[in-house]
Amino acid sequence: MDFSAAIAAQIAGNRVYCDVLVEMDFADGMRRLYNGFGPLTTNDGKTWEGIGGLGSVNGLRQSIDGKAEPVDLTVSGVDRHFAAQAKGSRANWYMRSVVVYLQFFGDDWQPLDMPLAVVLADMRTLEIKRVSTQDGMLYTVSIRSEGKFITRKRPRYGYYSDTDQQKRSPGDKGCERTRGIENHIIPFPDN
Repeated sequence: MDFSAAIAAQIAGNRVYCDVLVEMDFADGMRRLYNGFGPLTTNDGKTWEGIGGLGSVNGLRQSIDGKAEPVDLTVSGVDRHFAAQAKGSRANWYMRSVVVYLQFFGDDWQPLDMPLAVVLADMRTLEIKRVSTQDGMLYTVSIRSEGKFITRKRPRYGYYSDTDQQKRSPGDKGCERTRGIENHIIPFPDN
């Protein structure tokens, strides 16, 4: 059998660790963070900044009854540059993508396998708190993001009208003949 490195390590009796990686696509540059110390290079070649155990991700749970739960990301102790980047203009972060990954590690804390994406969401609200400490300013950034399926309560078949299609893709003719056939019965040949 062909097992992933994480499963093979568990089968061999080794301990496997897991951590959360967060990738935020700000308009002025991608930020990749994880809850460890120092830089981390994963098997896909991406480098992640360690935030020294000062981050948390809430809302990672299985969807029940088809609900799209929001995901809250909180990072404390970030540098002034990250806080400024996050606080910048709303266009820098609003409706920009956030991807939350799980990364498995071996006993030596080296990555096993590729990061596994578990949440794909869009940043909706952002709050920054600044607290003065003996060591200087401590910045905390809180981001509420909502999954791609948060707007599922649109009218049934709302996407199948020419008007909706033209808003998404001007000039597309894929739905131009849908008007007037809502209640049409299309007979199929009896074979």
